[in-house]
Amino acid sequence: MEPQGLSIFTRYVTIQILIRTMEKQFHESGLNVIENSDGSFAFEWDPNDERWKWLNGLTDDQIKTIIEDTIDKKILLETVTHEFERHLS
Repeated sequence: MEPQGLSIFTRYVTIQILIRTMEKQFHESGLNVIENSDGSFAFEWDPNDERWKWLNGLTDDQIKTIIEDTIDKKILLETVTHEFERHLS
């Protein structure tokens, strides 16, 4: 006989809802980018996600360097492309 209050089923459903609510939700890309109040950014990923697990052992400085290098390469590519198109005109 159930004690007064919630049934076992109701308790089970409530616990399942709480578990799902507490689980970390990730962007569909698997990577969360969070802007901190000081203007800096933080990154979160599922350490088991095949797309991002290569980041698991990296330090903050290593990740920062990867991002900065990628931005620099993109800027360089855009500059070269612009100059190339300018010379074709």
